[in-house]
Amino acid sequence: MTNQINQAIRYAPIIEHVLKNKPEKILEIWSWSQWIWRFLNIRFDGLDLTSSDYWDKEIETYKWMNFIKWSAIDIPISNDFYDFVYSCDMIEHIQKEDREKAINEAVRVCKKWGYVIICFPCWIIAKIFDYSFFYFYKFISFLFKKNVIPWRLEEHIKIEYPSDIQLSKIVNKMKKKVNNVKNYSANNIFEWAIIMFIDSVGTKKLKDKIIDIYIDKPKFHKSILPYRKYLIIRK
Repeated sequence: MTNQINQAIRYAPIIEHVLKNKPEKILEIWSWSQWIWRFLNIRFDGLDLTSSDYWDKEIETYKWMNFIKWSAIDIPISNDFYDFVYSCDMIEHIQKEDREKAINEAVRVCKKWGYVIICFPCWIIAKIFDYSFFYFYKFISFLFKKNVIPWRLEEHIKIEYPSDIQLSKIVNKMKKKVNNVKNYSANNIFEWAIIMFIDSVGTKKLKDKIIDIYIDKPKFHKSILPYRKYLIIRK
């Protein structure tokens, strides 16, 4: 199991869903981290354009994952194939005009009555938070005269984040095609800042204890000043 709290928080609702519904065929879109494997030893397909991690290092494709190197806006899988499709923090890396296509593709490859869960940092609050981290890494890069800014964080800065308005438009269109659509706000911005700090300097024992708390508590919850949103679609 990973000892990164921020990953445990992101994946807690997905872990809960898998344990509760026991889907057989699973697709993770933007699967470079393979985090579901780190929490649950289950087989799944992982789709991504790269097999490098947050720091641009090549990762192994473990025996639990069947890696598909392809784009999320044109998934090379037939209709109604998976029981469960999910994506963590991917949609904000796609250009604004392609986001609806990516969500529609996730729904297309999901079976009737299956679930699609997509989570992502959302608009101004998340953007401010990520800018603070960006300039922190920029300062470190200046001190050591070497670029240490993660390329995925650079994409967070360059590409416009999903907004509540854009999300509402996509959800309203989606309601005409599927059985049910819900969205939740989660991860209070101050909570998220504390978590990221503990991830950086905390001991393994402390992080493991906090992870256990998040894995065991209710997963979807309304949050004031949220960093992240979850879009939950029942096809």
